[in-house]
Amino acid sequence: MKRIIMLSIFTTLAAMFTRAQGVDVKTLPPIDELGSGTYMGKQGGLYPNGSNTMPEAFYADAVVMAQSIQPLNSAGKPDPNGKIGLITIGASTVAMFSKGLENMVPNYKGLNKEISFVNCGIGGQDLSDIMEPSANFWKVIDGRLTESGLTFDQVQVIWFQEDNLRNREDGFESRGKQLMDDFTYMVNFCKKRYPNLKLFYVTGRHTTEFMPPEGKDKHREPKAYINGWACKWLIEKQIEGDKSLAYKGEDAVAPLILWGPYFWTQGDKPRNDGYTWNKQLVSNDGVHPTDLGIERVSKDLVDFWSTDPVSQLWFLENPNGVSLAAVPVESTTETVDMMQIQINNMMVHAILFDSIGERFRMTVVKDSVVVFNNEKAKRAKSFSVEIKEPGKYKYVINDELQHVYAGKFIIDEDMQLKVVTDENTTSASSTKPGKVIDPNAPAWVVNGTNKLPKLKRVLNGHSNVKVVITDSKGKVVAEVADVLNQHTDLNELLERGEYGMQFFDVDGTAIPLPEEFNSAVRIKY
Repeated sequence: MKRIIMLSIFTTLAAMFTRAQGVDVKTLPPIDELGSGTYMGKQGGLYPNGSNTMPEAFYADAVVMAQSIQPLNSAGKPDPNGKIGLITIGASTVAMFSKGLENMVPNYKGLNKEISFVNCGIGGQDLSDIMEPSANFWKVIDGRLTESGLTFDQVQVIWFQEDNLRNREDGFESRGKQLMDDFTYMVNFCKKRYPNLKLFYVTGRHTTEFMPPEGKDKHREPKAYINGWACKWLIEKQIEGDKSLAYKGEDAVAPLILWGPYFWTQGDKPRNDGYTWNKQLVSNDGVHPTDLGIERVSKDLVDFWSTDPVSQLWFLENPNGVSLAAVPVESTTETVDMMQIQINNMMVHAILFDSIGERFRMTVVKDSVVVFNNEKAKRAKSFSVEIKEPGKYKYVINDELQHVYAGKFIIDEDMQLKVVTDENTTSASSTKPGKVIDPNAPAWVVNGTNKLPKLKRVLNGHSNVKVVITDSKGKVVAEVADVLNQHTDLNELLERGEYGMQFFDVDGTAIPLPEEFNSAVRIKY
């Protein structure tokens, strides 16, 4: 009997040891390190063809999509006083990471101030719990959106990390493909629920290598590893043109899907790119993050959005990333839902058809002199302007739907076009487009619109007025005398950002302004 008992104990311990082992993570190559190599017959790389960078055409579309993100009012219409909704969707780890984001995003220096972040992660809610439209998960996050003052129509960016924990399948391809199908459903569902959703970030999971023997098998490797492959296959499915993930044109049923930071590691072994994960970042269950883990991942996400060339176009107030500027036209994607603005056969801007009216006006200015003006241009796949002289230029595009896009470029002595890359990203404005401004006439130009008539009404009774302009720290950056009788273009005078204004009469007396007049000005380009 004693022998039988001892044998039973050894059998139990062996079973526990085998279960704890799961799979040796050293045999699982991180996707971003595989390159053109393969695992189980599947090529690595975060994107197709063994690459960790987006295909050129897809990158072009991603830039256009990111540029189209703009503040929206509660009805989903462009409004400079509106919001850009950023939400997270997932289970307990997402809820915990998002707690860190709740503190970090609003306080991030340089953040696009229109961003409104809402934590929509809920513990215990994996894919099997949230795939029903009537699931309680959606009722709870609906309440969170309402409480934050955000509407469905204002949600434009989602960060998503999920798994199907009821699916105990461990097969590499079988589990991965099932997850990819589940992810596809969720992408489509979110697009229906949030009609203005533009970008959908996926990350995959961190390794669960640090789970104890008594941990839950539903989390055990290789499940977390396979999760990353499902994200990869989902993105590739969209890039390859699968109609169930179409993101362009009238048939669009999905947002554009992008990788966020790739998290998986071979336990605590540093990846080739330097990324690490260790026991100190997870609790005793090997799955849920500690406070250090929460701080680490929320920072990882914010750092990614603020440095990724596509993401910073919507995340930062003053993005510095490369956009589509100066990409040869023949190298970009040809799509019927995107208009390419070309200067001397080089694309300087791309605008989604959904973000520009049927008719628009484009003006090109050099040294305050209008060198090109087309008031009734028709939206098309491309719109070309020829510039014949070297110099520094600015262009402004606006339409009857109150969209405004702008940028700057340089034509050098060899007639080569260069774009001012730290100022060429654009945002929309709800200021009504007026007639082309005469550069010699009195004007108070803000983001391409002449505000002088309104300024005169506000300053009624004053004929000679000086304005003092200060930056966010209260430092005087400019003074303009006799603003009512001269031509002032604030975009030429100031860098992008927010400024305060104080008006003074000819005798130096400060002029009080009515409450409805905003004494702050925001320079958008």
